[in-house]
Amino acid sequence: MLKKIICMAIMTYCSVKAAFAPSLRYPLPAVINKITNANATCDSGNLNITVFMQQPFKGLLFAKDFSQECRSLGTLTNTLTLHLPTSGCGVRLISETNSGSEDIFYTVTLVIQQDRHLRQVTDQEYNIRCRLQNNAMVVRSQPMADAFKNILTGKKSSDSRTARMKEEGWSKESAESSSSDLGHELTEALSAARAWMEIVPEQDSGHSGTLQVGEPTLLMVKSTLPG
Repeated sequence: MLKKIICMAIMTYCSVKAAFAPSLRYPLPAVINKITNANATCDSGNLNITVFMQQPFKGLLFAKDFSQECRSLGTLTNTLTLHLPTSGCGVRLISETNSGSEDIFYTVTLVIQQDRHLRQVTDQEYNIRCRLQNNAMVVRSQPMADAFKNILTGKKSSDSRTARMKEEGWSKESAESSSSDLGHELTEALSAARAWMEIVPEQDSGHSGTLQVGEPTLLMVKSTLPG
């Protein structure tokens, strides 16, 4: 009787073992396709990202929390491009003070989904950061331009009268040079006037950059003005 039970157990084990292929019994570790590099260019309205993968990619690349609206599908190449509007898709604007000047950046978190249709624990997140050019947030205001022009013109007129009293060689060429200098100074003054807004948590405690629903926040208006 015992021998019969042992034989039945062995037969059952062999049947179960044969029902599963070796690859299912001993699955291979998942191969994760990683980002090797990423480049970003940006202006006041757009953030353009190029991502370079370790291997040809056929999954999904998207802005975190915006998998339907802001995404790019892999086409079995090593390169993907993603074009995001700076007014959405989780793109944030931050500023940093560096050597006395204010630098402005756009940041966004990307998700690299290995399978086009299935989220997995092996999916990665990658932070993108793009520095805006100094003229990206320039304040374009005609009243401000007129006010600066009047101030600079008054200063130049005073300087010209003083120079004519000291020199007899004042000419049309010197007047044209003075006008050119005025235009250059006006351009520099206007390019130094920038303004932007940031939404930040009310309590600053090393925040990661994301906000929770219902969390108290502050809307900060920042600017840099000509000296």
